[in-house]
Parts: sequence; structure tokens; C-alpha cells
Amino acid sequence: LMIRRPPRSTLFPYTTLFRSIKNNLVKRNLNLSWDKKVINELCKKCVNSEQGARVVREVLREEVENQLANKILDGRGKSNLKLRIKDKKINFQ
Repeated sequence: LMIRRPPRSTLFPYTTLFRSIKNNLVKRNLNLSWDKKVINELCKKCVNSEQGARVVREVLREEVENQLANKILDGRGKSNLKLRIKDKKINFQ
């Protein structure tokens, strides 16, 4: 079984959407960081999609934004939030 890296065109929507989320957090004095493993894991979930950026946005909402909102609402949101992969799931550190 050979896993190929997603094409660069698949990575672009994620990096753009992550930057948008990051810019919104800066206004609330929060910093969000991530590594390439996070982007690659998200891309794997959309590789076979024919719906384009719509699916990218939905996956990002499910995997990142919902967790982030819960952290902020529960008061557990630190000023420096890091997205990491643990057990093939995206988590905040």
C-alpha cells in the first residue's frame, strides 16, 4: 500500500482557511499554530472528494473549529493553541 502526498492544489484551501481562522483569533489575543502533519491529515479526508472547497471547509469545521470553539467557551483556551496529530486525530495542545 502506497500513500501519496496530496497534490499542492489540495493543500492551498487548507492553508488559506487556517490563516483566516488564525487572523480571527489574533483579534481575541489568541495564537494558533499547526504543522504540516495536521494539513496532510486533513487533506487525506478530502482526497477523493469531487465537491472541491466545500468539503474542505466542512472537514475543517468538524475537525478544528468545533474543538476550538468548545475550548474557548469552556475557558480552556490558552493564549497559544497548537494543533497536533495524536492517534490519527487532530487535537489541541
